[in-house]
Amino acid sequence: MLYPRERWIDEQFALGPQHDVLRDAIGTELDQLQGALMVRASPGPEGTGRCT
Repeated sequence: MLYPRERWIDEQFALGPQHDVLRDAIGTELDQLQGALMVRASPGPEGTGRCT
């Protein structure tokens, strides 16, 4: 575990509105990663399961 449970729930360490840009950037990166993973997982030509 990186930090004790108390640190994760302590309001002193909570993200606030000033972190909205960071949250948006992380969400965008995760969406792009998910899209890339879905493309890699899709079957290639003739159902070979390989990416094109």
